[in-house]
Amino acid sequence: MNYIDHIYTADSKSNISLYIGIMSVLLLMLSGCIFSYKEPSKNPSITYISISNKAVITDRDVTIIWEGNSYAANYQYTFDDIESEITDKNSVTLTDLDDGNHLFILRAYDDSLKLKSSPLLINFTVDAITGPGVLLFPRKITEQTSLSISLVDVDDIMAVHIEFDCENKCASFGAFVPKTIPSNSGEMIVLTDNSDQDRYIIDIAFAGITEGISGSVYNLGTLYINPLRIGSITIDSSKTIFRNTANETITLNDLDFVRVIK
Repeated sequence: MNYIDHIYTADSKSNISLYIGIMSVLLLMLSGCIFSYKEPSKNPSITYISISNKAVITDRDVTIIWEGNSYAANYQYTFDDIESEITDKNSVTLTDLDDGNHLFILRAYDDSLKLKSSPLLINFTVDAITGPGVLLFPRKITEQTSLSISLVDVDDIMAVHIEFDCENKCASFGAFVPKTIPSNSGEMIVLTDNSDQDRYIIDIAFAGITEGISGSVYNLGTLYINPLRIGSITIDSSKTIFRNTANETITLNDLDFVRVIK
């Protein structure tokens, strides 16, 4: 073998080795791509909802709209522990809501109802009563219950006179149980009148509290209600009166009401 043949033979072997090395690397890369490939997820999901978490709603009624991805065909929501049926609709209107905190949970399902999304949790608050006024809870009564009565957005209140009307004799009124005030903080003097079956009157004076009562929500106590038939329990705006520490009459804004849905 001469010198030239020797160089050619050596270079050929080197080229073959390099070729084999490159091919091996390509094959490994290709096999890695093949084995690491994953089919795109076909799970349904929620992509949009019209209400944000921790939103504050100033209306008793709220419409919630949502959208899902291309795999979402059906939806189900739970509102305050009450679960809806599965539906293909993408909105719901919640009506006559109580003031306070509410929880809305939404899930998406595929066509077969076998795949579902993770739950989307939305906490929101209804603040529909703008005071000075009276807030009632609960606002829907189906059985005998105690009705919480609170003052809303009040300053320096010394006395309140509240008159309840019962439409169509829809309920009977029981006793009013005032909130307990610490003895060193003053005294709540309460007079009630239930001589008219369709009307309940509460007179409250705050004695020994020179600065009066103030707060965004101030609970007065509870009134026992026994529902009899469908109707509404309302507060008579023409006769309900708040007075401040200067003995001035306060202009009232919102007065709540209760639905008897027995």
